[in-house]
Order: sequence, then structure tokens, then C-alpha cells
Amino acid sequence: SVRRPEEEGELGNRIATLFVPLPVGMPDPGERLRLIAADTARLKASEQARAASLVVEAAGWAPPTINRALAGAMARPLTWNLVVSNVPGPQFPLYLMGRPLREIYPFVPLSPQSHALSVGVLSYYGHVFFGLAGDRDAMADLDALAADVRAAVDELT
Repeated sequence: SVRRPEEEGELGNRIATLFVPLPVGMPDPGERLRLIAADTARLKASEQARAASLVVEAAGWAPPTINRALAGAMARPLTWNLVVSNVPGPQFPLYLMGRPLREIYPFVPLSPQSHALSVGVLSYYGHVFFGLAGDRDAMADLDALAADVRAAVDELT
């Protein structure tokens, strides 16, 4: 979300596409996380993020012909292969049919532009849950990646 403080409480999503560098060669997991968080915060606060958000909003008002052209332009050449979405969830227990929900896993679908991997991150009641969706033709080892994500989280705790 690129929602500004004065927009808190408004309905609807305020999203933008941000290209965040991932320091995959850095050995210290804590430093990797700090760098990603700092770069993400800087980009979200930038006018680039606001402009990207306005483009997404404007696309909702554009005629279908223009939307198809924009989608096609974004698809060629492929400019990304990973989408990550962080969704702050409720920090109080939820119930279904009188039973407490213990875990909630997010799902972020793959885009029509054929990117290879989507990662959803959702916080709920003091815990963090990850959901992975991947194109098995592009990355057959999605189960191994899930194990690596668990190991990376364990490194941080």
C-alpha cells in the first residue's frame, strides 16, 4: 500500500508497482531485511510510487481498448518475475463456527503477464504467514523454495 497518512481509514486499495532491489548476495539475514525495508519505505514515500498508484487508478477509468493495450505493453518485455504483497491482518483472534482460526495463509495469484512467482505475507494475531504461488513450468522447485523461506525466517528469529 502507498496510502498516505491523511488517507488512513479510506476504503479501497492504494497500490503501486515498485521495483525494490533484493540484496541476495548479502550473507547477514538481518542486514538483508533492513536494506529491503529501507528501500521499500523510501520508494513508497517517493513521488514515483504516487505516480504509479495514480496510473493504476486511472486504468480503472480507461476504456477496455486502452486497458488491453496497457496490459500488452507491460507484458513485453517481461519487466519482473516476482510479486510480493504484505497484508497486515487482524491482531486479535478470529473464529469460524465457534472455533478459533489458528493460521491464515495469503494467496496472491500469478498475473496474466506470466510472472513466475507470487509471495503473500500476512500477519495475524502475533504470527506471520507466507503463501507462495508459482508457475511450475518456470520453477519446478517451488516446494524447495517454501522450505528455504521457512529457513530464512528461522535465521531471523
